[in-house]
Amino acid sequence: MFGPSGAYESGEDDPGVKGRFPLWFINDYGDRLLDVLGRPVPSHRGFVEWQHQQQLSENLTLTGELNYWRDSEVVRDFRLSEFLKVQQPDTYLESAYTGKNYFVSLFSRFQPNTFEHVQERLPELRFDLLPLAVGGGFYERFNASAVALRDDPPEGGPTCAATALTPTTR
Repeated sequence: MFGPSGAYESGEDDPGVKGRFPLWFINDYGDRLLDVLGRPVPSHRGFVEWQHQQQLSENLTLTGELNYWRDSEVVRDFRLSEFLKVQQPDTYLESAYTGKNYFVSLFSRFQPNTFEHVQERLPELRFDLLPLAVGGGFYERFNASAVALRDDPPEGGPTCAATALTPTTR
């Protein structure tokens, strides 16, 4: 396995940015079996990871993670200790603004891998009002979100079917 990798972090005076990015590739001539969908594992294999955290301002953050695996078994076969920590790779990007008693976030989840099923969020805008005492032992809180979902399962793979509840009259 070969490939570049690195890490970055802003200086001590500004600890607002940090991240890492390993990229690994291999031309695998070993015994390759089937992936989680029953497809043959390819000989040209690799994975790309990227993790990023950034404090854009006092109240605004940006966090992201990319996990692209050429096949479902590449990390298990060559980086077992990493695979035991993360067996289903996630790819997302989120920015959050924190107010005095609320936060607003913009979140997206993507599906870069062809072997797994992820319900993508393209994107989700969310507002959360944190619990607030209004007196007499009562608290109020509020949240609202709007999201565009895309469900595009891999061919031959599982689906995330949703069940709709239908009201009935008796």
